[in-house]
Amino acid sequence: VVDVADELATPHRLLARELKRLSGERLPRGAGDLDIRVQTPGVFDRAVRLMDAVLKSIEARGYEVRVSTPQQADLTSTVVEIMGVDVPFGLDEQEDIIKTFVPCKYQLMGKTGRFQYTREPNRKLALKIRTGDTLLVSTRRTWADGEQQRVEGCIGAFVRGLIQTATQLRQVQQLKDRWQQEREASQRATRLAQAHKTQQERLHADLDARIQKMRRAQDIHELIEAIRQQQGTAQDPHVQRWLVWAAEVARQELHEAIETPLPNTLPLQFEDI
Repeated sequence: VVDVADELATPHRLLARELKRLSGERLPRGAGDLDIRVQTPGVFDRAVRLMDAVLKSIEARGYEVRVSTPQQADLTSTVVEIMGVDVPFGLDEQEDIIKTFVPCKYQLMGKTGRFQYTREPNRKLALKIRTGDTLLVSTRRTWADGEQQRVEGCIGAFVRGLIQTATQLRQVQQLKDRWQQEREASQRATRLAQAHKTQQERLHADLDARIQKMRRAQDIHELIEAIRQQQGTAQDPHVQRWLVWAAEVARQELHEAIETPLPNTLPLQFEDI
């Protein structure tokens, strides 16, 4: 059981702004505020004392509490770091939903009015774990004043709930990290397979081009030999020049097929793509 002080003789360091409000100082909501959402002035004193006991109980277990940077202009977040996981929590004044019948000024199609729903603070407090993440196992997130209990008697259970939630959040994050790693590995493998396919297509295209040049060079040499045999020894200068030119073309084709640098055939690795 955690004791809640009737008076704050040694208030927690994070209560500085709340204590100024208790003394009557008007402070706008902003950086440094604990997540205390109370509307009824007479309830604020109890809320501050209750939060003081919660903070001290958490830190007595060796965990650090801090106020985060405001996510909105009028709203900060109080978080406790447990096992490297930030768990946001706060203290709220609960509200009753009031149902009021509002008569219509003019009756239309038999309707005499409509119900209007409003929320009104009811002076009852609730400790809440403010995490929207889906947990592996449903865990309790609210400890509130009720007919049989007051929040002051739930502080120990609330702190245990914070630890349980942190454990769940850590497991969820580990699952997310594992899924992300598997997803990235699958994507890398897909890219590597595609890169390997592209590499093979380029190698085959290069090989086909070399074979084509070599066969063309061979065909040219066969043609030159056939012309020489057909012409015999009586070759005119025009034929001689053409044969020289054809031989040079064959030489160039063979040179490109053999002397052109060969492409890389080493298997691709992840770092290559």
